[in-house]
Amino acid sequence: MSVRLDHTIHYVKDRGETIDFYTKVLGFEHRGSLGRFEVIVVNDDFTIDLVAKEEPELRHLAFAMDRERFEQIFERLESGGYTYGDGPSWMDNMRGPGRSTGTHGTTYSVYFHDPSGHQLEIITYEE
Repeated sequence: MSVRLDHTIHYVKDRGETIDFYTKVLGFEHRGSLGRFEVIVVNDDFTIDLVAKEEPELRHLAFAMDRERFEQIFERLESGGYTYGDGPSWMDNMRGPGRSTGTHGTTYSVYFHDPSGHQLEIITYEE
């Protein structure tokens, strides 16, 4: 078996607000509670386990996807009035997508924050 990332623990200020954002904007599934965790399903092989913390350490997560899903999420960001940008240093310039680099080369990317302030990026490698 090859090595793959299975899950990550993601500390957030408000689990309910974060669940709404990750399900409504990003289109991920909320599987429910598992002990102290709220489980967000990103795909068949990866989950984000949310834990409430008053002052979470902020992280960066980049989600790669096909062009169609990328455009759908970007549209939800725009229509929802969320702040976004075309680069990690310009996350509030309301421009995008921008060009960036991911694991497999050059990407189209849009950067934004989740409700706790974590830096998120959606990317597609498709022209």
